[in-house]
Amino acid sequence: MITKNLAFLGIYLSAVMVLMMGFFTIGPELETRFWPAYGKFRLVSVEPYGEGHSRAVFEFEKKRSCTPAGFAWFNGEIGNSYQVVNFSIDGPGGSGVQRPTGHHVSSPYIIEVNPNDVRTRLLGEIYSRCHPFWITRSEVFP
Repeated sequence: MITKNLAFLGIYLSAVMVLMMGFFTIGPELETRFWPAYGKFRLVSVEPYGEGHSRAVFEFEKKRSCTPAGFAWFNGEIGNSYQVVNFSIDGPGGSGVQRPTGHHVSSPYIIEVNPNDVRTRLLGEIYSRCHPFWITRSEVFP
């Protein structure tokens, strides 16, 4: 009887471990694809800003009320090589604004790529803390 119970306990714990690994492996990708915190950014305007820099404004929809955890711009092609791009926010205090859910227009971003690359090669991601399990990633541009 004890051997049978131990065997059942071993099978039960193994199943729980496999389910937990699946949850933490597949969960972030499902959330990025189907429940992002932000919708896609739409380029409103872009103009040269000094040598090799651009000043860009975007409009977007914030879909979920999550705590900001970071933002990144990349110069490259989806599925190919890319590099992280430095940027700053041209506005009061030079930092992002915590906004409620809904439609918004961004503060101007000063991005270290030329305006043509903003239109054709720029990729953007926002990282948010929506729950305690992982950082939520939203692919926002293009």
